[in-house]
Amino acid sequence: CDGQPYIVPLNFGCEWQGEALTLWLHGAREGRKLDMVAQNGVCCFEMDDGGRVVEDTQAERFTAAYTCVMGEGHIELVTDDEQKRKGLALLMAHVAPGRDFAFPQPVLDAVAVLKLTVERYSAKRNGG
Repeated sequence: CDGQPYIVPLNFGCEWQGEALTLWLHGAREGRKLDMVAQNGVCCFEMDDGGRVVEDTQAERFTAAYTCVMGEGHIELVTDDEQKRKGLALLMAHVAPGRDFAFPQPVLDAVAVLKLTVERYSAKRNGG
């Protein structure tokens, strides 16, 4: 807090409505991340596929294969249970495509769901 940047790795789900991107995140119900969301609500993000080094016989030909998205927007804590279910379903669709999951009330009560409304973003890919 106190105006300092804070980076935390998170799983995410995404939702496109035309050109508008919304990211859904989850985590513990308390801690520094939620303190910062409550204090400010402005958020920068970076997401990547982990990448890999692409080797060659010469050092100057080494490269990296990657895909990344970076941007900024407004983040808020979701309190409505149906919106929490929606966010968790989108997150699970990203990490476990093709599977359906139920989110009973005890699950909703145990987790914080965050909605990041993206205002600006850029993406880059290098196939290596």
